[in-house]
Amino acid sequence: MRFDDIPYPQVERWIEVDGVRICYVVHPAAGPTDRLILLAPPLGRGLMHFRSNLPGLARLGTVVAYDPPGCGKSQKDGEALALVDVDGQARVAAAVLEAARAAESHAEARSRGEEMRAGRRRVLVVGVSYGAMVALTLGVRRPESVAGVVLSNAAGERGGILNRWTTRLLARPFFVRRLGRAAWRRGLARFYADPNHPAIEPNVELAMKLRSGPDWRAYSVALWRTTRAAMAFRPASLVDAARQGGVAARVIWGEHDRVTSISWGRELAAALAAELTVISDAGHFPNLEQAAAFESHVATFGESLNP
Repeated sequence: MRFDDIPYPQVERWIEVDGVRICYVVHPAAGPTDRLILLAPPLGRGLMHFRSNLPGLARLGTVVAYDPPGCGKSQKDGEALALVDVDGQARVAAAVLEAARAAESHAEARSRGEEMRAGRRRVLVVGVSYGAMVALTLGVRRPESVAGVVLSNAAGERGGILNRWTTRLLARPFFVRRLGRAAWRRGLARFYADPNHPAIEPNVELAMKLRSGPDWRAYSVALWRTTRAAMAFRPASLVDAARQGGVAARVIWGEHDRVTSISWGRELAAALAAELTVISDAGHFPNLEQAAAFESHVATFGESLNP
C-alpha cells in the first residue's frame, strides 16, 4: 500500500516549496465566518492526525490541514529532507497558509462579484507536539498573518538524556522498517492516557499496510531526520521572541502526557503569559482522546481573538 492510497476527507490540493511537493486540504466552515484555522501536526504525522477534529473546528471557521515534508502524501525524499526541521516546516506551513488564504479570498470575491483582496484574513494556528513549535515560529515570523496560536503538548527540551537517546535510536530507519505490530502498538499507546484508545488499532493497521509499500523506506528516513532535528531543537530563543513580539497564545495539555512533561507546559505558559488549560483523561494527543473538550478550548480562544 502507498501513502497515496489513503482516502483524504477533502479534495487534495498541492503547492511546491523549494521544489518540494506539499499536500494540503481545506475543510469549509460550517457557517458564515471570516476565520481561518491552520493545523500543524505532530512529528511523523500528517493532516490525518486531525481528521476527527475537522467538523468540530469548522464551527469556528475554514480549516486548513497539511502533510509536512516527509509525511502523508507530501514528498518524502530529496529536497524534502532539508525542510523537516522547525525552520523548514514553518516555511512550509507559511506557504500553505498563503495559498489557502489567497484561494479563499478569491472564492469570496468571485461569489460577491468583487476584486480579490488576498490575505484579508488573519489566522489561528493550532499545533500539536512538534507542530506547536512550528505554530509558534509562524506566530513570531508572520504577525501580520497570525492572530494567535494554540500550543498543545508542545515539544521541548524535557525528557532526560536517556529518553532522548532512546527516542533518537528507535527512530532510525533501520528500526522503523522492522518494527512489528506489537512494538508499533506499544509505541503508539505511550501517546495516550488510555492504552486501549480506539484510535490506536486503526493506526497500527495502517502502518502495517504501508510498511510493505514503496513509500515506507523514504518515510522512515524522513522520520529519523525529523526526530533528529526535534531532539536538537532548543525552544528558549523562540519562546523569548514570541514573548517579546506579543504573540497571543493558549497552551493546552493532556493531564497524563507521558511524552512531554506538564511541567514544561506550565513553564511555557508562564513564559508567554498565556493561559494553561489542562484536559483530564488525555495524554500527548488530547485532540484525539478528548476531542470535544479540545475543540471547545480552541474555539473559546479563537473567538477571543476576533471581536
